[in-house]
Amino acid sequence: MSLDRFIAWLLLVGIALLACLMPAQNDTWWHLRAGYDMLAAGSVLLTDTYSHTVHGGHWPNYEWLGEVVFALAHHAGGMPLLTALCAIAVTGGVAFVYAAMRERGVWTPLLLAAIAAGATHTWSVRPQAFSLLLLGLTLWLTTTGRWRWLPPVFLVWANLHGAVAYGGVVLAGMILGYLWHERRLPRALVIVAVLCGVATLFTPLGVWYWWEVAESIQRSRINEIAEWRRPNLPPDHLVFWAMAVALPAALALRHRSLTTPEGRGVVCAALLFLPLAATTMRNITPYLMVAAAAMTFLIPAERRKRSPRTERTLLNVLIASAAAAVAAFIVFQAWRDRIDGPEWQPLPREAAAAIEACRPNLYNRYEDGGPIIFFAPAQKVLLDSRQDPYPTTLVQQQSDAERTGEYEGLFDERAIDCAATTPASPLASRLAGDGWIKRYEDRRWIVLERPHGS
Repeated sequence: MSLDRFIAWLLLVGIALLACLMPAQNDTWWHLRAGYDMLAAGSVLLTDTYSHTVHGGHWPNYEWLGEVVFALAHHAGGMPLLTALCAIAVTGGVAFVYAAMRERGVWTPLLLAAIAAGATHTWSVRPQAFSLLLLGLTLWLTTTGRWRWLPPVFLVWANLHGAVAYGGVVLAGMILGYLWHERRLPRALVIVAVLCGVATLFTPLGVWYWWEVAESIQRSRINEIAEWRRPNLPPDHLVFWAMAVALPAALALRHRSLTTPEGRGVVCAALLFLPLAATTMRNITPYLMVAAAAMTFLIPAERRKRSPRTERTLLNVLIASAAAAVAAFIVFQAWRDRIDGPEWQPLPREAAAAIEACRPNLYNRYEDGGPIIFFAPAQKVLLDSRQDPYPTTLVQQQSDAERTGEYEGLFDERAIDCAATTPASPLASRLAGDGWIKRYEDRRWIVLERPHGS
């Protein structure tokens, strides 16, 4: 283990540690419930069964396989195993990026550090982790010429998570790299690209897959979901903006160093990701992953080699092993504290019981729908963060009611007799002032019921 690889190993251990501490979020819980329900039914869930507003309507569940995997992991080992699965996926994706890099001395681990510094805020326990793993795998397969494995990767990816388009961007970059380098395309690459496109249509959504994904992205922008907004200018997202400047600058100065189609391909892929990341925060992580690999094709190699005697291989291995052991201990302690904590139990049992005992129909916030679906499944929600089955007007109505406390129009239209919200909201104060009966309250949740049926 050379010094450079030792540093890279320590960084991967640190990345694994951070990934094991990634949070669950509201999406986590409806993904889990959907996975359990599909395992019980033995079929893919493509209609809404969780809400009273669009019950029975079409739900383009393009992450169905990821949800089934989630349920299997959760059933086998609860939230610790599910979190570990997502951590392995995220760390594996970064490890594949490292394998796709060129040896550039200390620059290689520094670029790995840039990925960790700029991407950890987007990591969470949801199927998106699978996309980070498969993005790294796709990058490694394309830069090493293992094209024949790409179609099965795209087939699995399209069913795990809707971000299979990331793989398409990498493949498009490789096509541009070959056109730039050889002024032609190898027949094998053309065939592989066609097969990858066809593979994405082998999902329960069939030929409508890409239409549904595009519609979902559009709804996310209309609903102003945080991760679909533009990244703020520096000092926010400083690592991303630094890499956004560094890559084009390095290309302008060092483009003659790109002597292989693979090198040109990964640089083209990174440039294709750049405008996507500059307009949507969700795409910052994939940009950093691809750009880190691209930079190693532009940075000059070290001219002087270190003497093997100065590498201290045995010492490096011992220190790296000790670091891994310390990281494992930290993770164990953190997971033990989370088991009954608010992150892995966001809806307390007493609150869930109050919601299920409450008279329907239920009002809930957008971000609370997922926990209610999982922890209080007997009660149908108003809406949740799946968002695809719901009209954007409903999302806006719920947001307005929560912000202003003006609830009569929405509640009368949806025949709502129960409300689960946060005690600090204007809506909770208004309902309490109008005589709604409190069934449960803590610092996070309050459950109120209309004194007489609507």
